[in-house]
Amino acid sequence: MARAPKGTTTIGFTNPRLQTVIRATRLPGTDHGQKIYVLRCGSCGAEYGANGSDIHARRCPSCDGGRPGLETDSEKIWAAKISNGPTTAFRQPCLYGSSRGTGPAECGSMARVPRCGSTP
Repeated sequence: MARAPKGTTTIGFTNPRLQTVIRATRLPGTDHGQKIYVLRCGSCGAEYGANGSDIHARRCPSCDGGRPGLETDSEKIWAAKISNGPTTAFRQPCLYGSSRGTGPAECGSMARVPRCGSTP
């Protein structure tokens, strides 16, 4: 049975430490099953990424001694994954039906439309 939402991931939610949720990203977080949300500090205005499960207790990394924020730029995240080489997460049959390589990472594409020539 699913839990009732507590509202901490709702845009505009502000935790007791004045950290406000300003947008969702659709990017995978570092905790199991979490997504990254962008928070803004009510004291200094710094913006940073956080797992949805951390929002209720998050402190600002700039002015309140909180942990560093998570990356919220999808291009930087995908570039880091490419530079580190394919992982088991990308070793799967190509979602676009390509016979070239074993998946989007093998054809050099991390975008929604692969460079391998296959069409979705």
